[in-house]
Amino acid sequence: LNALRADGKSIQKKLDRPMIESVSNQLGPEWSVIGEYVHQRVVVQKAGFSAKPKLVAKSIKFGQIGFFDTETTGLSNGAGTIVFLFGIGSIIDDQFIVRQVFLENFSGEKLFLENVELLISNFSVLISFNGLAFDKRILDTRLIIDGRVPSTHQHIDLLHLSRKIW
Repeated sequence: LNALRADGKSIQKKLDRPMIESVSNQLGPEWSVIGEYVHQRVVVQKAGFSAKPKLVAKSIKFGQIGFFDTETTGLSNGAGTIVFLFGIGSIIDDQFIVRQVFLENFSGEKLFLENVELLISNFSVLISFNGLAFDKRILDTRLIIDGRVPSTHQHIDLLHLSRKIW
C-alpha cells in the first residue's frame, strides 16, 4: 500500500478499470466484461448426441432444457456463501452451448444475479447434479437476499437418479 500511495495517486484509481480489464485478460480471450466485476463467455461445440433425455416430458423441446452448475465460496448453505461462477448448458440443433457468468468481486453480485436470472429464464427445465440440495439452495438464498424471487422451474437432480443406479 505504501508503494501505491508514494506516487500521490489514489489506490482506487489504480484498481478500477485496469484491474477489471486485466482480470478479463487473465480469464482468456473468450471472456468479456459485462459490467463492473462481472464477466461472461459463451462456448459452442458440436454435440455428440441428439437424443433428448428420457427424464423430460415429450412436450418439452431439447432447447428448453438447461444443464447448470455453480462454483461457490464455501460448502455451507448459509447466507455467507456466495456463487461466483454460474454455468448453464443447452443443446440447440447439433450444438452444445455453454454460457458462463463469473463474479470477480462481491460488489458486482447484483449484476451477476441479474445475468444468472436472464440465463435461467431461457429454459423450462433445469437439470443439475446435487443442485436441489446445494446449487439451487445457495442461488435461491442469494436471490432472496438481493430482493429477488427464486426460480420455480421444474428441476431434475441427477444425483438422486444416479444413486439408484450405483
